Amino acid sequence: MRLEQLIFGPLEENTYIFQDDAGDAVVIDPGSGAPEILAALERMGARVTAVLLTHGHYDHIGAARELAGAAGAPIFAHEAEFPLLKDPYINHSYVLPKPISITPDRALRDGDILRVGGETLSVIHTPGHTAGGVCYYNAAGGVLFSGDTLFFETIGGADFETSDYRAELASVKNRLYTLPDETAVYPGHGPRTTIGHEKKHNDCVRA
Repeated sequence: MRLEQLIFGPLEENTYIFQDDAGDAVVIDPGSGAPEILAALERMGARVTAVLLTHGHYDHIGAARELAGAAGAPIFAHEAEFPLLKDPYINHSYVLPKPISITPDRALRDGDILRVGGETLSVIHTPGHTAGGVCYYNAAGGVLFSGDTLFFETIGGADFETSDYRAELASVKNRLYTLPDETAVYPGHGPRTTIGHEKKHNDCVRA
């Protein structure tokens, strides 16, 4: 397994490239910077099999269409996130010079298993920040891509159109905190953390 992190935009959104040992890869949350992502993929010798979205806010999807088109790869998102992805007003891209409207190629559901060459990613539906938010978990490597559900010692905002604060707390407590403490958490913004660290230090969830 190989993991590459790129950071884009004023919100410092984290884009991840997750690659198996044979070269197959997925790109998670390409917020912007398609040329930089494509250059990283070429440097890694990666073959992109899918573009995976944790949720549909504009800072996580800005390069999805360009990247998917260049790589010939489908875009995946949870089925409950489709309305947000399509609507520039609720994905907040209406403020941009080119508003974003995306119809994913594949609809995900909780518990789906995605194969990345010899690796797998499990889909964990974590509603709260948005209705169709998901995390992607690689059990073999002990890696979780948490999007905007769980950050270092905090959680994602729950004041958006499809947010639900109680649902977000339940997602973290009942879904993510059941993973092994040593699980490395790679969030949509900010530094990486671990499940064990968050259980001890995340006051937002304890409250």
